[in-house]
Amino acid sequence: MASDFKITYEQVRVAQGEMKRVSDDAVTEINRLKAKVDTLLKPGSGLWLRLSSDELNAKYKTLSDDLAKAVAQIIVFSGQFDKIVEAAKTLDANMKAALAKSA
Repeated sequence: MASDFKITYEQVRVAQGEMKRVSDDAVTEINRLKAKVDTLLKPGSGLWLRLSSDELNAKYKTLSDDLAKAVAQIIVFSGQFDKIVEAAKTLDANMKAALAKSA
């Protein structure tokens, strides 16, 4: 019969580290692209349109901000792993204490 749960702390730590790295890299790339688009849409640049460049830039800023917020949620989500590990440790400690009392 398979067990109901197993926790390998190293695997949890590695997954969290990877999630943080990916999140950090994504934020860096979003900011880099935002700077490129800002430059691209400036007067005299590669995609400047007198009437619509400002609106395009505003829309891209909103998109960039939304993406950065979404990427930040990766780290928030990985924090759930810590809570699960701590809950399991607490359960284990409580069970040990209860068993010691009953012995």
